[in-house]
Amino acid sequence: FGHTIALANSEYFAAYAVNAGVVTQNPAASRLIPVSIQVGTSDPLGPQCDQSRQLLESRGHTVAFHVFSGGHFVDPTHALQAWQDMESHSLPAPSTP
Repeated sequence: FGHTIALANSEYFAAYAVNAGVVTQNPAASRLIPVSIQVGTSDPLGPQCDQSRQLLESRGHTVAFHVFSGGHFVDPTHALQAWQDMESHSLPAPSTP
């Protein structure tokens, strides 16, 4: 559900990361938001994660896509990679009337 929550509330997130996250519906977002996706080589969700990457990119989102050796798990190095992908992004300044 990480994609759904972040995209539906993109005005509150500068960027977001998911591990083996799959877009389950049309990614409607009020603004383009960078995403970091990580998935294991033997994760059964791998093909769907790649389809999600392609869908997000086709909608204009910047996607950092990382494939690691292994299955469906999270390793501390994944959090570091996600942070490195996202740390340079910030929310746009609020508009003033």
